[in-house]
Amino acid sequence: MATKNRTDSLRDETGDPGTPKNSTFSLRLRPNEFEILNSLANLHNKSIAELAREFIRAGIRDALDPAEIDRRIEEEKQRLMAAADEMRKAVLDDQSRSSEKTAEHKV
Repeated sequence: MATKNRTDSLRDETGDPGTPKNSTFSLRLRPNEFEILNSLANLHNKSIAELAREFIRAGIRDALDPAEIDRRIEEEKQRLMAAADEMRKAVLDDQSRSSEKTAEHKV
């Protein structure tokens, strides 16, 4: 009976017993980040936890937004293309130097 009540209390709106209604976790912040969060919370007359929840919710919405996903994909593509370009240049430079050394030895 106690197990059934515990399971019932953990059900979310969909009825999934594996998903609690609320979860608690700790988060490490740098001292300056904590001070800024605390100042912002005070400015908005909210608790730090309440403001942090709002930031997390906004971050989740952004992470799931198709436009944001496209932007991140494009950003990552540009980063990878730039890295590949640098690697190609390094390989071509090495091959060019190697060819020059081979040509010098033949002369």
